[in-house]
Amino acid sequence: MPFYNGYSYTEYIGLSGTSSSFTTLELQFRPSQPNGLILYEGYSHDRRGDFLAIMLVHGYVVVAFDLGSGSAFLKNEKEIKLNEWHIVHFWRIGRDGYLQVDSDEHIMTNYSFGLQVQLTLTYSLYLGGHPNANFISTHIKPFIGYATNLSIGFQGCINKIETNGVLIDPIRDAIGGVNILNCPGQECGFPNPVCLNNGKCLQDLKGFTCLCPLGFQGKNCKESK
Repeated sequence: MPFYNGYSYTEYIGLSGTSSSFTTLELQFRPSQPNGLILYEGYSHDRRGDFLAIMLVHGYVVVAFDLGSGSAFLKNEKEIKLNEWHIVHFWRIGRDGYLQVDSDEHIMTNYSFGLQVQLTLTYSLYLGGHPNANFISTHIKPFIGYATNLSIGFQGCINKIETNGVLIDPIRDAIGGVNILNCPGQECGFPNPVCLNNGKCLQDLKGFTCLCPLGFQGKNCKESK
């Protein structure tokens, strides 16, 4: 599981090469700081390009999207807690976008301007930051501290991302990235295996479990049967 330090990112194929009037996205993350760019997909060096972005702004989750004729912003009502796991649910039907954070009963909604209903994406999806501030919409730069094109990325861990029903593994599905570390407290990502004797490590949000091979047992598979 990756940890992002504010100056790192991972890159994925994501929704690149698609044009759709319907979008769903689910993302699970644990922030250590209250500001930063969590997700960005799209190309926009001006105010006209299609994009989708998820940000933390002073502890609030903000989702922005643009179908090519005007941006829409959605912000959750409650400030999220740092160093705890949270789930962002975003979905879009045409110009209308919807945001739910964790199990909040109040779903935020907003719509993009203009007549466009399709989100057309031609570039990679980025988690944790972006390698080139010039490719990020000018609409969201003030929210995430892009002063003189200096990136302020997300700081924390990302455990899960799912786009249009397709699950993306943050590690195995990455096609690029820089400055990525192992998420603290995620033992299965450590260089030295915690499951011995070829045991398989299974990570969840509460810790880890070792699936021990035949002949071994115990928390770390180090005890002989």
